[in-house]
Amino acid sequence: MTETSVFFGVLGPVEVRVDSATVALPARVRVLLAALLCRPNRTVSVDELTDIVWSNEPPAAPATLRSHVLRLRRLLGEGSDRVVTTGPGYRIEVGARTELDTLVFGEHCESARDAARSSDWPAVWTAASAALGLWRGAPLADVNCDRLHRDEAPGWAQSRVEVTELAARAGLELGRAAESVLLLTRLAAEEPHQEGVHALLIEALAVAGRRAEALAVYRRLRTALARDLGIEPGARIAAAHQRVLRSGGNSAAPQESSQRAAGPERDRPGGTDPAGGAARAAGPVAVPDATGAVLLGARPAPDEPFTEPRPLPAEPFTVRRRLPAEPVTVLRQLPADLPFFSGRTEELRTLLAAPAAGPAGAAATVLVTAIEGMAGVGKTQLAVHAAHELVRAGRFGTLQLYVNLRGFDPDRPPADPSDVLAGLLHALGVDRSLMPEGLDARAALFRDRLHGREALLLLDDAADAHQVRPLIPADPGCLVLITSRRSLAGLDGARSLPLAALAPADALRLLAELAGTERVADSPGAAAQVIHACGHLPLALVLAAARLRARPAWRLADLVEYLRPGGISALTTGGRSLRASFDLSYRRLPEEARRVFRLLAVHPGREYTAPAIATLAGVDPAAARETLELLVDENLLIQDTPARYRLHDLLHAFAAELAEGGAGDRLALHRLTVWYCHTARAADELLRTRSSAVRPRYAPPLPPPVLPALRFPDHDRTLAWLDAERANLTAVLSRAAEQGHGTLVAALALSLSRYLHTRGPASSLLSVLRTTQATVSPEADPELAARVLGDCHALTRRYQDAVRHHERALELHRANHDRDGEAATLLGLGSAHDRLNRPQEAVRCWRQARVIFAELGNRLGAATCLVNLARSYRTLERFDEAVSHDRDALAAFRGLDDEHGQARALAGLGELHQLLDRDAEAVGYRRQALLLYRRAGDRYAEAEVLDGLGTSYSRLGRPEQAVRAWRGAHSILTDIAHPRAEEIERHLAGAAAGHAGRLPEQRSYARSR
Repeated sequence: MTETSVFFGVLGPVEVRVDSATVALPARVRVLLAALLCRPNRTVSVDELTDIVWSNEPPAAPATLRSHVLRLRRLLGEGSDRVVTTGPGYRIEVGARTELDTLVFGEHCESARDAARSSDWPAVWTAASAALGLWRGAPLADVNCDRLHRDEAPGWAQSRVEVTELAARAGLELGRAAESVLLLTRLAAEEPHQEGVHALLIEALAVAGRRAEALAVYRRLRTALARDLGIEPGARIAAAHQRVLRSGGNSAAPQESSQRAAGPERDRPGGTDPAGGAARAAGPVAVPDATGAVLLGARPAPDEPFTEPRPLPAEPFTVRRRLPAEPVTVLRQLPADLPFFSGRTEELRTLLAAPAAGPAGAAATVLVTAIEGMAGVGKTQLAVHAAHELVRAGRFGTLQLYVNLRGFDPDRPPADPSDVLAGLLHALGVDRSLMPEGLDARAALFRDRLHGREALLLLDDAADAHQVRPLIPADPGCLVLITSRRSLAGLDGARSLPLAALAPADALRLLAELAGTERVADSPGAAAQVIHACGHLPLALVLAAARLRARPAWRLADLVEYLRPGGISALTTGGRSLRASFDLSYRRLPEEARRVFRLLAVHPGREYTAPAIATLAGVDPAAARETLELLVDENLLIQDTPARYRLHDLLHAFAAELAEGGAGDRLALHRLTVWYCHTARAADELLRTRSSAVRPRYAPPLPPPVLPALRFPDHDRTLAWLDAERANLTAVLSRAAEQGHGTLVAALALSLSRYLHTRGPASSLLSVLRTTQATVSPEADPELAARVLGDCHALTRRYQDAVRHHERALELHRANHDRDGEAATLLGLGSAHDRLNRPQEAVRCWRQARVIFAELGNRLGAATCLVNLARSYRTLERFDEAVSHDRDALAAFRGLDDEHGQARALAGLGELHQLLDRDAEAVGYRRQALLLYRRAGDRYAEAEVLDGLGTSYSRLGRPEQAVRAWRGAHSILTDIAHPRAEEIERHLAGAAAGHAGRLPEQRSYARSR
């Protein structure tokens, strides 16, 4: 072994530290390490490891396992020698007392047991507390392996129960009853059917002087056992209950004996009564035995020590008989309300308004509301808070029923509706001996028992509509609140109340309540980062704030530093984990839905459509849509607008952890990129944002798509798709650049550049162009690289570099006798010269291009040359020739039915007439151009024409119209984040100051393009 410091933890999410540095592990490697750590210092065979790591999947080859072991060693770095290869398999070597939390936990547990045998209660408290301090949450919380959770975790959980009981007993012996109560309350909530835990909790509460709470613990346990298991409490819990009852109602804490017996002795007949015997009067006492029968005996006199009676039939003073069972009525079952509640104003108003009509009978039918949402969004908290608000308002005061349906319980299956009804009926006073058999009979009796009564029924964590349907009462005086992670749209008559993440202000208020108002007020920036890291989810905020409270020295900034590298796994406190909550939802999905969910993180964008996901997953679009809708129903996917889906940020992080990142994911991403390239090219062709005369030769060839690219029926729907997919398209381009797919990057950039130039935002255009410049390789395809880089430099206003690349492309085309490529390059070269204020060079390029286009019979190319020539002639102040060329271009574009080309010619005529001081005619041309640009969706050109109209209106002495035009231009340029917005602001400022007549001449429209 080396001197490297290594620590492994599995009592919670898997934790690895090498020389104090935390090591992050991919999902599959995490399962491998967990399997080894569950058998520390022992060899695990290759076959067994393969079965564990690839559970529920076809087994992997031994070579695949070896590659994962190699990856684990690389991640462990200096600690890699801990993973040892043996003949039949692999072994992880760890120090028993220092390097693995389960081994350290076991040592502390054994020390606590040894100390308890000798009644060394200070030593018990120290050892048990040390053991519990290692517990960070549910064991193996972030390990996706059913077998390890089934075989390994229960043993650790049982040891935790035992050591918690030892700590609590030690606390009672040492006068630390309040701490014992806290330990046992938490454990009892997690182990609702552990009678030993509840018996000890009852005793601790009695010692602490909290007799009423002790009795309430017994009632809750008895209800839970009857409802969930159909049994009555056993002898130990019944004896504890009787001891509290015999305490005589004295609310003062009983004196604790300095000579308390060891734990098990107190619970056996004849053991010491911790409540003290002095308060008891002589008389008969009833104590249940292990069978549930009652023993009648004599109470001792006040000065005599009390011992619980034993079943001694031979004694004449002991009579054994069974008392008739009294009906159990538990009618106010709501869990406690939260001490604080933030946000959900509209949702709460909806819930409180539902039964506002009045008492039973005011409504036509039972009111049912299903509160739905993703894990951690606060469904139960809202339902419980709304229920208490209704009770406080005077509604449902006498009958409030609550059931945990365990739809997504990590340890137990969903509750059977028949068993739930049995528990509800028993709570309503139906004797179990009279309980009807069968679901339908019990449902009918339940409806009968609620007839004519005003009742509130809270059904928490429903699995599906099938589970809930038999539990719905029929009386219109009843209100049913249901919470579920799944959509309950199939539940007839139920209103759906979907919950989203908290609004920023509500999340801030909740964080302030949880972490302290002053703490949050002192660090608003850090508070905002915490809220962002928590995804505005109430559960995540609760977990983060709990960790902050447990670290008094931490500031909010320290919490941010903790959350940032840990990601979703950092949102864990005690036995609660956000990742574990997500995992429960994920595991309940069908396999195909799990695969698609993982692939959502492979998609470079953050919004999804069925065609895109179909391509990514390699399935039919209809099947992809069905799976996406299933994920929406499971509240693992959000649908803000029809046919578009997105993941919550934390669910995206969860899916990214699940994604393998192997060859399959890379192939899926390549399919998606090719599909986007084809679809974007189809959109670009329909919009004619680049001359169709040159595009076919200009664009690089693409591999065929696995699924057909989208085809657009009209201009408007094409623009709508590009607007909706803009962020996805730029994200796909960036990811393709990261993977070195230069041809795909060039193809996608060419299809997007003119769209982004005309509709913005400018930042997206710059990002696309700079990514393309950095990716396209001149060595791979010199001609393509020269043309693409020439355009990229021109659009980023690096015109001298554009000239250099276009001239190189021109040389290559001429050497290859490529007349199409030569003409296309001459167009780009002429534009670069024009931007550099070299009109003569531009004219020469465009004349040559026009000749070539005429030879090729390319009318659109020739018309483009005409409108470009008019632009240069305007710069040279050869106005007659400019007007002639613009009019010829207008006629040519009309003959081709090219509205965008017509708009360019009309805008040029407008500028020409303004330069000739004929502003009224300039206005006429520009208004025509404006209409066509709006129809084409060219927002930048629309802004330019509005700017020119503002100048012409100002020169014509029409200031109000000028201001309206400039405001329209400013609004568009601001919306697309174009720097020219500042120039329009100066025009508006000048107009406001009354200097409209002295405004600068309008800048050349041609230059701005």
